[in-house]
Amino acid sequence: MLDSGEDKPDSHIEYGSLDDYALNRVEMADQLEKAHPSGSFLIALSHAWQVSEPEKEISERIWNCLDNYGVRFVISGHTHENRFLDGQTDWEKEYLEKYPGIVTYIDGGHSGKTYIASSITLSPEGAYFESYDNSGNKIIDKKIGWNG
Repeated sequence: MLDSGEDKPDSHIEYGSLDDYALNRVEMADQLEKAHPSGSFLIALSHAWQVSEPEKEISERIWNCLDNYGVRFVISGHTHENRFLDGQTDWEKEYLEKYPGIVTYIDGGHSGKTYIASSITLSPEGAYFESYDNSGNKIIDKKIGWNG
């Protein structure tokens, strides 16, 4: 589990000077760089897929750790979309090129009057992603193996 905090600078008026997300993310990056996770099936969960949206250099430190540890899937939300990271922005394209072994799934829950319910089934073979909208339409139906 990663603590992505919020998506705005700490100085944003919305926070009323009551936060220090930037420091929290730096400390998280420091801890990840010292950690030595083990296992064959590693998944990271984060509110925002970038983990540190306002501080790109911290995000890159964290993603380098995820890549070095062999994390296969990053599961996130934040943007109220339901999709796999696919290069819609320059930042997405950059991460897809730098970290081709990490599949990133954005599960946003709702957008307007459309609500999405998703399930991810894990098995020794990989992960099965399945999503439906509130009308019962299947939005996502995808199996991805642990090794590609």
